[in-house]
Amino acid sequence: MLLRMASVADLIKVSEQDLRGLFRTDNEAGALLRLRAMNPAAACLYTRGAEGATLSVGEQSWRATPPQFTVVDTVGAGDCSLAGLLCSLMREPGVGWDVHLRASVVAGTGACLAAGATPPSAETFARLVNEVKVSVCWFGLIRRSVAAGVATKKPHCAAFLGSSLRSALRYCIGK
Repeated sequence: MLLRMASVADLIKVSEQDLRGLFRTDNEAGALLRLRAMNPAAACLYTRGAEGATLSVGEQSWRATPPQFTVVDTVGAGDCSLAGLLCSLMREPGVGWDVHLRASVVAGTGACLAAGATPPSAETFARLVNEVKVSVCWFGLIRRSVAAGVATKKPHCAAFLGSSLRSALRYCIGK
């Protein structure tokens, strides 16, 4: 059933807990690779609580980390992350995926600042938007380089020469 659902999805949202439950493993990186293989064309939002999220689209991936803050309640944070991503996609379809990921993490972070499943207000969103850090994960380039056994002089890839794809993914998702 998971394969059927994933194969028709345009967007997949999954958390660490989701991956452990779906694949019956503590190896989230391996589970995420298996899930992405079910539909490589789908955008995949992987949320990791206080550690932020990774968004992968085709061969590209971005990682976003939230600012340090005091958590009031995490109920609804994952739903707000997905809602933030979808709202950004609908409101600003022409901007980059990094902008959409930032909106996702801002919305999830904002949800944790109040009790209950409370989406962030527009004011909270505006306050947090510049505090979320987004960086590119060179996952696609790493995967191609490792698969081809090609050495590269790019510093962001140097640590991955001779390593496995799983190690590259772990770096991108912060494990």
